Parts: sequence; structure tokens; C-alpha cells
Amino acid sequence: MILPRFLYNLIIVNLQIFRKKLENFLFGAYGLVFSFLFFLILFFYLFCTPSYSYSVWVVYKGKRIKLELEEYLQGVVAGEIPLKWEEEVLKAQAVVARSWTIYHIIRGKKEFLASQSDQVWLPLDEYRDFLGKVKKAVFETRGWVLTFPSGNIAPGFFHSTCGGSTENAYELWNSEQDPEIKNFIISVKCNKCYDSPHFFWRRKFKISDIQKILKKEDDPISERISKFFSFSYEHTSSGRVRKIFLNPGFYLGYNQIREVLGLPSNFFSFEIDDEDYILFFGRGFGHGVGMCQWGAKKLAEEGKTWREILFFYFPLLKLKKIY
Repeated sequence: MILPRFLYNLIIVNLQIFRKKLENFLFGAYGLVFSFLFFLILFFYLFCTPSYSYSVWVVYKGKRIKLELEEYLQGVVAGEIPLKWEEEVLKAQAVVARSWTIYHIIRGKKEFLASQSDQVWLPLDEYRDFLGKVKKAVFETRGWVLTFPSGNIAPGFFHSTCGGSTENAYELWNSEQDPEIKNFIISVKCNKCYDSPHFFWRRKFKISDIQKILKKEDDPISERISKFFSFSYEHTSSGRVRKIFLNPGFYLGYNQIREVLGLPSNFFSFEIDDEDYILFFGRGFGHGVGMCQWGAKKLAEEGKTWREILFFYFPLLKLKKIY
């Protein structure tokens, strides 16, 4: 059927008018919706999203240096882990260091010593040859932290060598201040750090020298020790020595044992040699809580990712990206 020319033109004109009105309607409706969603997202981002802009003061050789958190973490990774190790170990170290740092910032810590008292930190000149590797480890884990099941940031504890088993955090730190530490940072079995030069160790002391070490001026133990080995001791659940009880009723606590006696760890036994010497036979290096660095090295060599490494040592914690 052939339509008359005027009728054909009328249909075309009406279709064009209909299309125009439809376009105006759709554009107006979608435009309003798009504008509303855009400003809603912008409002949420500006006012409802928490801000995580952290900076730290680090004390290095007596000088206070202000750094952005991620820049600070580069120096911590360089200072705390051998940089020739697998990249996944460096990434795991970055996350535990970030978690530990933010945990303490939230609780009011103002500055961090560039030593084992806090975290070993190195300036750029000390690791320039590995700068790309360090930057990559920190950048690719940017914003990731360990958290308790509640969502609160957890302190990422770490040490060199556990000697076969890590320690419960409450053995070292007052968990009454943060009960989540007691409940969620726990001892785990680790058979991965046997390559460490500190997996086994031994020390030999003269009994008389140890007596002199303990008899410090103004020390409440001073002049009260008739014989060093008239003592008893108790163990933690992991097998480490928690306390050494000295006559008449004083004791050395978990941290004091390593610090005062100068032992690599609390994971030891001993025996008397010829009545004048004591032999300590031990395992591991450091306090033993959290991530075992030599164990993490082995896990990375076995193909584990930084996430898998962290869940191995912190099985009750979670990972969360906060920025």
C-alpha cells in the first residue's frame, strides 16, 4: 500500500515530535537521578567516610623526624627484615608494622624510637639499593591492617625466630588494658623457622658472674641472693620460662629474664656444669609473639602470599583495608 505524500509527511513529523518529547523526558528523569546520586556519593565521601591521614615522629640518632605513615613504614620494613628475602615477606612485614603503628597512634603515642624499643627504622640512604622493592611492598599493601573480630585495629607483633612455637601475647603485655589482645593474639605451632641461625642456641655463664649481674645497686634483689640456683621457675603454655623465682621470694619476669641475663629468648632449659658454671640450652630469638620472621620467610618460599602468612600467625584476626 502506497501512502499519499501528505500523510507520509504527517507521520514523519509526528514521530519526530514524539522522539523529541521522549528524549526530553528521559534526559530530564535520568539527569535528575544522576545528579542526586552524584551528590549523595560526594556527601558520603566527604562527611561519612573516616579519614586515615597519619603522620609520625621518629627519633633517629637523637633527632626527631616527621614522616607520613607510609614513608615511615618503608624505613621500618628496611630496618626489620632482610631485603633480599621474598617480596611476600616484606609485604607481611609492612602490614604488621602498619597495624602496630596505628594501634599505638590511636592510643596517643606521639613518637617512635628507631630501635627495637619500638620498631627499627632506617633512613633512605641505608636501603637505597632496595628502594624499589621496599616501595612496592608498602604500596601494594597500602591501607591494609590486622583487626580484631570487633573491627578494632590489632597490634601486629613480630619477632625474629620463634623456635617452633609462638607465644601468647598476654604473657608479655598487660592484657587488662586491652582484653582483645589476650583473647585473639595466641600461640601457634610453627615448624618453619629451622633455617634461622637462632633456632638453637647455647650460652655458658659463670654462676658468680650471673650473681654480679643480678646484684645491681638499688635492685631489691641485691644482697638477698644467697645462691643463684636456689630458685624455681614456671613455664608458659608454649614452654617458655615465664618467671624465675629467687630467694627469698623475689622473681624475674618474662621480659626481665632476657634483658637481665642477656639471653636470646625465654625458650630455654639449663644445667649446672662443675658447680661453677651454668649452661643454657635454648631456641628462638626475640619475645616470640606474633609473626615469626624466619618462619614467614619459609612460608613465602613455599609460595604463600602475605595474606596467608599473616593468617598463619594470627589465625583469630582479620585483614581490613582502611584507606
